[in-house]
Amino acid sequence: MNMEVRSAKFPSIFIRSLAFWIDAIIVAIAVTLLFFAGLLGSAGAFIVCRLQWDKRLITIPTDTLLLLVPFLIPLYSCFFNGLYGKTPGRAIMGIRVLDMAGRNPGILKAAFRLFLSFISLMLCFIGFLWILFNRERRALHDILSRTIVVYERDLFLDSGGEMA
Repeated sequence: MNMEVRSAKFPSIFIRSLAFWIDAIIVAIAVTLLFFAGLLGSAGAFIVCRLQWDKRLITIPTDTLLLLVPFLIPLYSCFFNGLYGKTPGRAIMGIRVLDMAGRNPGILKAAFRLFLSFISLMLCFIGFLWILFNRERRALHDILSRTIVVYERDLFLDSGGEMA
């Protein structure tokens, strides 16, 4: 493990949970906006084309959006965690995910980490409870994916978000 990562402070399960809920609210707002944009697009097509009102005008965009919702959270998480080491929720809480060398994890490692966190969820949150007993406050998915969550203020980063 990089010496600087080892000396960083590690966020509690409460701070990590709060970051998760901030992200959940951001995604919910985005989905809501997309939903209403779909409805407005359907209403606009009805008005502009002067079509007879058809329920399919509303159900096509909203049904498509509902099919996309399960993919939005993984895409959001993998994109932000992989490329920047933090989601907007983590940025607000001042924490970030790093690999053990002190770099942003990358898309593939972020996807693997997310997959492992879903397994922890399915196992009644057991993987998350490790945070309470681990000195570095690493959850099971952090340990298996060789990542760590740290407070960003404790790191010295270059302009690319990598450890200096």
